[in-house]
Amino acid sequence: MSRFSILTPVYRPPEKALQAMLASVARQSLGDWEHCLVDDHSGDPAIRELLDAAAAGDPRVQVRYRDRQGGIVATTNDALAMATGDYVAFLDHDDELSPGALEAMAAAIEQHPGVDYLYSDEDKIDAKGRHFRPFLKPGWSPDRLRSQMYMAHFRVIRRGLVEELGGLRSGFDGSQDWELALRIAERSNRIVHVPEILYHWRTAPGSAAGATEAKPWAHEAALRAVREHIGRSAVAASVERVPDVPGHFWLRPALTSHPPVSIVIASSQPSEAGGASLGCIERLLARSSYDNFELVVAVGAEA
Repeated sequence: MSRFSILTPVYRPPEKALQAMLASVARQSLGDWEHCLVDDHSGDPAIRELLDAAAAGDPRVQVRYRDRQGGIVATTNDALAMATGDYVAFLDHDDELSPGALEAMAAAIEQHPGVDYLYSDEDKIDAKGRHFRPFLKPGWSPDRLRSQMYMAHFRVIRRGLVEELGGLRSGFDGSQDWELALRIAERSNRIVHVPEILYHWRTAPGSAAGATEAKPWAHEAALRAVREHIGRSAVAASVERVPDVPGHFWLRPALTSHPPVSIVIASSQPSEAGGASLGCIERLLARSSYDNFELVVAVGAEA
């Protein structure tokens, strides 16, 4: 049994990007891995030739071909069914791993026995191989996960847990990783951040890495995923989009009571208190969505 099973769904990636992805796995400093690739009926002879060559050159590389297109969820679940490793790692068909990615994850697993989910920092890589926009992530935060899928790349999850949860859910294509992470968060807090850039997310025209608005259906799937998670978790809140920031949400807590609030406006300049206080009061009245409050203006003595 391999320690890591890398799952890669494939559908018509640029040939050079596919080659770079395969090479990034082959040069891993830790050799205890298997690479499970499933082609989602790409129908491209060049892609098939590259995949077949990779499988012929390394027995750790396994390739299967779907006889009809099923989408990223179905294709990734097919790769999951091939996996035999203790942990599954998710790698897109046009992205790259750093050479020490699996070794860093293995070290973290040794430091945190029983860990269920590990995620690393990441950056982006352009068509010329230039790295930019690093994302140095915070530690495990269930609240942030409900607002942003910050744990995506590079993620490694205990295979048994993914299988217990039934793998990825159909109907959430484009946000299937977020939906899975939310279900895992309902079951486990054994989640570890590995603070190293281990994943390089390739930017390309039309990709989510290049523009977050490129796949609007993915944002709709994400909204449904978070709302379903909130419903299962019995969290008293509504989920709303963050304006002008696709794929980000915020939770508006539902109030269980309506207590009175005293708002104190302090001023140390009596001669200016009238105008300053009036402006502050006007802004509060115009912007507040809460109505059970009183305003107390406290003016200090002038020297």
